[in-house]
Amino acid sequence: MRKILFSSVVLLALTLSFKGYSQKKDWVPEFQFTVRDDLSYLNRSFTAFLSKGLYINDGATNDCATHYGEFRFRVNGLGEVDSMLVKGNLPPVFSNTIQKNIKSTVGRWKLPANSTVEDTCWFVFPFFVFIEYTSPSCDSSGRIAQSNFGLTYAVLLNLPYNEMGLMKHNGSYLIQPGSVGSPDRK
Repeated sequence: MRKILFSSVVLLALTLSFKGYSQKKDWVPEFQFTVRDDLSYLNRSFTAFLSKGLYINDGATNDCATHYGEFRFRVNGLGEVDSMLVKGNLPPVFSNTIQKNIKSTVGRWKLPANSTVEDTCWFVFPFFVFIEYTSPSCDSSGRIAQSNFGLTYAVLLNLPYNEMGLMKHNGSYLIQPGSVGSPDRK
């Protein structure tokens, strides 16, 4: 009898712990805009904030190539960016500016209630630099690559993002992509 009672208690405890675990909501901090941001970014877009200060003429891309970067960063339970991974072939001026903008989010995250120091959330920000093919030295392969990147950008741009411009994907949050230039430039 004691063995059955003990087994029932263990089974009940396991059931409750799994139920509590499965019902735990995702921990997602919310980026907070300031009054100054409201004046600068009328659409209050996190993408616009991360892309601020970037223009097509920056880091002039004379190599006839479309450039892409992917910025993965983690916000911790203190509202700090404590990890960042950067992939892609963006010119340094673009990559450095976006990294600086990501780091400047420190202290601007509204943390969910009951946050702990151990809480973390990963974000992924894709960014494209589309160029204009005016040089005769640019061959058709560059135009084809830009067309392919343009299709990828269009797909990413039209995913079902929430009101903050985020979409949960594989345990992290995809941010609407940013770009300079137009994928339709020829």
